[in-house]
Amino acid sequence: MPVEQTRHDLDIEISTDRAEYRPRDQATIRIETRDRAGQPLPAEVSVGVVDEAIYGLRPDRTPDPHDVFYGRRPNWVTTVVSFPILYFGGADKGGRDEVRRDFRDVAAWEPTVITDASGRARCACASPTTSPPGASRAAA
Repeated sequence: MPVEQTRHDLDIEISTDRAEYRPRDQATIRIETRDRAGQPLPAEVSVGVVDEAIYGLRPDRTPDPHDVFYGRRPNWVTTVVSFPILYFGGADKGGRDEVRRDFRDVAAWEPTVITDASGRARCACASPTTSPPGASRAAA
C-alpha cells in the first residue's frame, strides 16, 4: 500500500578552517544545518571525507537521501557470505611478502555529528595520506 511521505530535507553547509591541506594535516570541519525556510535547526548528520581520486575510478552516484529512507522498497531478502582473504601490496600484486592491511577508502567517517540549537557543529579529521593538497571531498 503506497503511503505518501512529506519531504524532510535539510540544507547542510560544510566548510573547513583552511582552503588547502597537506597529507596528514588536521582539518576542522564546520557543519551548519537549516530547515527549508533557512532557519537554524538542530540535527544529527553523518560526515564523510574521502580522497577525491576515488571519483576518478567511479563517479559519485549518491542517491537522494529522501528516496533512500522514505522511498518504495521491494520485499527482497539477500544472504551473503564473506571469507577472509589476504591481499598483497604492490602494483603487480606479486613478489612481495608484506601483506597490505590498510584498505581505508575514507579519510574520516563520523557517523553521529549532532548540531546544536543554532544548527552548528564541528568535527576534526586528518587529511588523506595519498591525496595531493586540496584533493579531498567532505559530505554530510
